[in-house]
Amino acid sequence: MAQIAAELNFREAVQLLDGLLGTWNGGPKVEHAKLKSFIRELPQSRTYRTLRKALPLTRSGVQSPRETSLRLEIIRAGLPEPAVNPRVYLPSIGEYRKPDLAWEEYKVCCEYEGIHHMTDSQQWSSDIRRYRAFEAAGWTVIRVTKSMPSAEYLQAIRDALRARGWKP
Repeated sequence: MAQIAAELNFREAVQLLDGLLGTWNGGPKVEHAKLKSFIRELPQSRTYRTLRKALPLTRSGVQSPRETSLRLEIIRAGLPEPAVNPRVYLPSIGEYRKPDLAWEEYKVCCEYEGIHHMTDSQQWSSDIRRYRAFEAAGWTVIRVTKSMPSAEYLQAIRDALRARGWKP
């Protein structure tokens, strides 16, 4: 742990910890309470300082490192913190779905579109049906890709939240 911790910046530390708590790669690997306890008991050294700083921003249920980065960007931009992969009932399909990030109170969600969302035709079709179901339930869906400028999607999120009653 010391070798890895010494090399991480803050974002990477949150991604690492979210990865231990998240559901990608067969996770979660550890419970949140146990992770907190483990990190608090690490020696008081500069090596582990970044992990301690990252701990309050870790969340269970994250499904990719990019979701973590996106969530941190949203928080840093002064927007309210979104819920991570909350279950949302969609009446038009009679099922629950989990948007990557969501502000349930405002019915706004944000989806990170990795390259597989565009190269896998089944995934692409599934995404389209899913977004239609969210929109039919009154949700605004903000889609984000790696190549999009952060200012663009952060403004789209800000505008959607304001349109739904959020006041900064």
